[in-house]
Amino acid sequence: FDVDKAKQLLKECGWTDTDNDGILDKTIDGKKVPFETTIIYNSGNDTRKAICLMFQEVARQVGIKVNVQTLEWSIFLDKTKNHDFDMYVGAWISTPIPTDHKQIYHTESYNGGSNYVGFGNDYTDSLINQIRVTLDVEKRKQLQWKFQEILHDQVPYIFLYYPKERLAIHKRFDNAEPSVMRPGYREAAFKLKQLQ
Repeated sequence: FDVDKAKQLLKECGWTDTDNDGILDKTIDGKKVPFETTIIYNSGNDTRKAICLMFQEVARQVGIKVNVQTLEWSIFLDKTKNHDFDMYVGAWISTPIPTDHKQIYHTESYNGGSNYVGFGNDYTDSLINQIRVTLDVEKRKQLQWKFQEILHDQVPYIFLYYPKERLAIHKRFDNAEPSVMRPGYREAAFKLKQLQ
């Protein structure tokens, strides 16, 4: 969050602007490489577009060139599933039931699953496997905390926000039950009020 601190850390890693073009560069394997990356998001999503543009501007302030690329949904999905991206803006949806990390974070989910970022190793796989079968709530909580600590330290994703959701139900419906599960209601419970 601190632009000056980011500049300092980048400089410590050898990234400087040797040609004064506003973009950091570094000599890697004898070749000058500019610090340039691309972030993708799916078209039609104004929130993700805004996130990309804000990120692009802050990165520019520290000397990183970020190209923002808008992709049609099917192409966006293909690129993420095939790990063909530098960065992407997406969303994961959770439920109030205990989370199963296997689909997103297990190494077995790298091809054919949703581990788009290639996170994980034998130890994190072991934690995920233990979490999935541990019935003791206290033990499972300890395993979850350890797993979350690793996620925090290794940063496979940067979680930006969790949106608030509001639910409005027309008064012509009876027995409409809100739910903590998405989309926030149980459709089968909806009944039209009897006309009088």
